[in-house]
Order: sequence, then C-alpha cells, then structure tokens
Amino acid sequence: MPRVTLPRTFFLHPLIPITLAVGLGGVSHPLMGQSVFVAGAESKAAGMESGLRADGPPSLLYNPANLSRGYGDQWSQPYLEVGVYRVNYLYEHPDYDPVVVSSTSPTATLGYGYRLHEKVTFGVLLYPETISEMNVPALPRNIDGKVVAVESQYSDMVVHGGAGAAFDLGNGAAVGLSMIGTYEDHRRAMILGGQTDPVANANYRNLFYRPNLGVRYIPQTGLRTALSVRPPQTKNYRGSQLERGADVPTNPRLVDYRPTTFNAGIGANIKPITVNLEAQHEMWKAGESVYKNNLLNDTSRADLKNITQISTSMGYRFTKFHVVSLGYAHLPSPWGEGQGNRPDTGAESDGVEFAQLNGVTLDVLSLGGRWKVAGYDLSFSLAKAQGSREILSNPENQGFYYVDINTLSSGVKRSF
Repeated sequence: MPRVTLPRTFFLHPLIPITLAVGLGGVSHPLMGQSVFVAGAESKAAGMESGLRADGPPSLLYNPANLSRGYGDQWSQPYLEVGVYRVNYLYEHPDYDPVVVSSTSPTATLGYGYRLHEKVTFGVLLYPETISEMNVPALPRNIDGKVVAVESQYSDMVVHGGAGAAFDLGNGAAVGLSMIGTYEDHRRAMILGGQTDPVANANYRNLFYRPNLGVRYIPQTGLRTALSVRPPQTKNYRGSQLERGADVPTNPRLVDYRPTTFNAGIGANIKPITVNLEAQHEMWKAGESVYKNNLLNDTSRADLKNITQISTSMGYRFTKFHVVSLGYAHLPSPWGEGQGNRPDTGAESDGVEFAQLNGVTLDVLSLGGRWKVAGYDLSFSLAKAQGSREILSNPENQGFYYVDINTLSSGVKRSF
C-alpha cells in the first residue's frame, strides 16, 4: 500500500474523553486509564491521583478525609490552583507518514473549605477538566471498500463539581465522604475529503454522580496512612445522531465506564526527610461486559485488564516552612492491543486517538515544593510523563506510539 501523508494537527486540549466513529458505528473508549490529568498541585507532584498527599478542597476527588488537614486554629480555607499542560503525541503506521499532535492547555482548580465544628470540616470544589474544540483532518478510513481521507471534528466539555465533609475521630484519625458530580457534553462530526457537509454527526451529554469514601490516620509517631475507595460507574449518554442526512430517532448507544478504585498510601516523617509510598488499584476488567453489551452487537470483547498504579516520593524540609520533594509514578494502561476495543468499522487506523486514550503505559517524574509566606500556603509541581509502545499483532491499531506530557502548576491556599 502506498504511504499516505497525514498532516500535522494542533488542538486545544490533550485529552479526548470519548472517541465516536459516527456514521460508521457508535463507539466509546474510556478516558485514559492513567491518572495524569489530576486536580491539585499535590497530586500532580505525586504523579497520580493521590489519596495520601492531596489535602484541602482537591482531596474531595481522591480522599475527602484529608479535607480537614492544615487548618491549625483557623476556620476557613479558600484554594486556587492554576497550571498548564504541554502534550506531544507521535504515531507512525507502517503504511503512512508519521502524525505528530501537540497541545498546550491551561488547567485550574477552585475550592473552599470551612470548619463547621472543631471536628467537622465541609468543602466544595470546581474542576473544569476539559473545555475544548479540535479538528483531526485526513486520517485514512475504509468506507464502502475505499480508503478515503476523513476529517473528524470534536467538541468536548467535562466539568467536575463536588462537596463533602471530613470528620475528625481523635488521635489523628479522620473519615471523609464526598459526592462528585460531572457534567459532560460531547459533539462529533465526520466530513469526507473534498466535501463540506458532515457525512455523520452526533451530540450526547449527561450529568453523572460518584461518591468517594476515605479514611486517614496520622499518629504522633511520624507515620501517615490513608485509604479511599470509589465504586464503579457506568455512564449512559443522552443525545441525537445524524447519519448520511437522515435523523436517527434513538439516542446514540454510547456508554463509558469508570472502575472500582482503591487507593492506599503510607508516609513516614524522619526529620528532615519525608518518604511517601502510594498504590491505586483500578478494576477495569469488570467493564468488559459494559462495553460488549452496550455498544454494537459486533463488539466481541473489550480487551481490558485490572491495573495498579504506584507512586513514591521523598521530601526534604529545609525549614519549618520550606519543603521540596522528588517523585516517581508508574501508570500502566488498562487496555491490551486494541482487538475488540470497538466494533469493526474498517478503519485503516485509529492512530493518535488510540495513543491518547488508552494505548501507552506512562512513567512520571515529578518535582514539588511547598512553602509559607505571609500566611499563605504556596505549592508548585513540575511533572514529566513519557511512554512508548509498538503494536504489531492487531492491524486495527498497528504502529508505534509515543506520548510525552509536561505539567507545570502552582496552588495557593490560606486559612482564616
């Protein structure tokens, strides 16, 4: 087959929450299994969703028991974090020229915590994970037996909002419970090469809720432990679909899945050094039936496996108010080589979409810091994630994938 040149593509946000091959059959992928795009500077410094290190309002997402940490004798605690992602994807199919997708995207987290009682702390959080539009032109697709260039247009909005409370039990122990609501709105269109009108389009949206239960224990010995759990979640979307000029009366048969998630961590404070070790187990295997039974009848299997993410970090306290930490995290992918991840649409290549969503195991190196100035608690994180993978056995996703993600963020909170 002659090589086909795929032009370089630029877009606003590095993550596509769901990939839909409209007109060729509705399909859905989960979000990237790795927890790279996280809220809060402390989690970014850990390189993953951190139920041990995250505190203040961002802890509502990962371990709400940590909500009450860091107040001292004060009663309220606003939180603001801003940052930026720089993401580079490279995909090379044996028969096509390489595709490079690069993106720079801002990120932010806003929250507020308030001690209702000396043993009860309440908090709220707003985290807009994705608000983006992008075009991916000229990916080769097999339509009606012919390989043609198909331009894909995407528009996505994913916003998390949550509230919860932490209850101090005494002697360094606390328990927390939060409820996170996520609003998603996605729009898709496919345009054949040389045409202006979409051959197919769809839009789908919904509001989802997921609880989070966490505990922590910080005795006087210098040890810190934390444990949190989130139940599985099946997402069903509402919307409409247009195929080749004809309205489809039923909603798109689109689903997504979030696995049961267990997060456990332990930390030791051996002054002036702090050591943290954390693991997050995600039970993706249980989602195979969700994808198989709720997409199209020819979805044979979902090719999922359970994964365990790990993170380790070491901090050094220069003074009472200045701490610097180094961290490493290993984030395996929950997906196999892609066979059965979606119905057989005859696509020549999912290309960059596969690399973005599920294809590559990542290793993360991070640098974090924290200091107090004039009553403000400041934090920063700098993280770099990289991974590569070559798939040979499955022609649907055949090729070489490389992902490089760079994150810089800073947060500020102050107790009053």
